[in-house]
Amino acid sequence: MDNRLYHLPSRGKWLGSLGSGYYSIRHVVACLFFLVSCLSVACNQSMTPEYKWTHQNWQLTQIKGIVFDSTMAVPNLIFDATNKNMSGLAGCNTFTSTYSVDKTGRFDCSPIIRTEMACDDMNLENSFLHFLETATKLKVGKNSLTFYDESGYVLLIFSAAS
Repeated sequence: MDNRLYHLPSRGKWLGSLGSGYYSIRHVVACLFFLVSCLSVACNQSMTPEYKWTHQNWQLTQIKGIVFDSTMAVPNLIFDATNKNMSGLAGCNTFTSTYSVDKTGRFDCSPIIRTEMACDDMNLENSFLHFLETATKLKVGKNSLTFYDESGYVLLIFSAAS
């Protein structure tokens, strides 16, 4: 890269640099790199533990494209970012597991441990826990969590509980 200086216009006025009125290409490239880095970090903030999707109670609204019937006990989920633990109610039994989510939304959880109460219909609970264990991607929306499988199909959708 050469060290030539270029005069850059800004809204019809010339930019100044410490009284010289010129910027080197290195200064411009460094500024652009800094701005792109800032934007990149801002785009990935939703997956970091400091944001609202952790320590929030999430209620299941859809399971594999079917709107959940809320006349039964609603499965829910909460993430503890400090301990990397997720837990909740699967419909009848409570469950817990450890999890990891990277900045791209790649999701992984350990095998889920649950209580063993006998309930009338375990199909929904078993499906819910199976989809949660097999999910590979998590997308965080303003008031929603969506879990996807490896092929990109939606497995589970949660809404923020009020």
